[in-house]
Amino acid sequence: MTHAPLGYLFCRSLLPGQSSHTERGKTFSLSPEEGETILLFRTDDRLPARDPHGRPRESFCGYFGIEDDEPRADLFLLFIKRTTDGEHMIRLVVVELKGGHLDRAVEQLRRTLRVLKQKLTPVLGPAFFVPGNVRALIITDNGSPRQMDRGMQQQFFKEFGVSPVVCRSSKTARENILKS
Repeated sequence: MTHAPLGYLFCRSLLPGQSSHTERGKTFSLSPEEGETILLFRTDDRLPARDPHGRPRESFCGYFGIEDDEPRADLFLLFIKRTTDGEHMIRLVVVELKGGHLDRAVEQLRRTLRVLKQKLTPVLGPAFFVPGNVRALIITDNGSPRQMDRGMQQQFFKEFGVSPVVCRSSKTARENILKS
């Protein structure tokens, strides 16, 4: 078994020490509380093909097989919380920061979850991607769930066992991550 996808994520995609991300005026911020660990990973990297030394650079999209013109979410996070019984709850949360166009956001979340599931299931096992462990959040201040195509939402749920949730605040995002 190869652990290459995890190595890639931790060495090239992790945003060390960060618990917030801003893109085009939209911010996702989630500060860890006691007993929580939050690891943010950049997925929508538009890096030049070569690093400053002229060596080829492998972006998240290149590594996970997403073409430049294909949709993908802005980031994903691993949310780990120590439970009262000493166990750990782990959530994989895919996040898209959006000003509007919620149907496009759903497609970006879908594509990112698909590639993560495809590459990480052989390493982490299929139980990691069961519906209770996965969340999909759209962070926006001008959009409502009613604006999303119902068929797209149903298809998303059928594929991942979870529906994309529109959040307007960090508090709402946290509530949705922790929800059973």
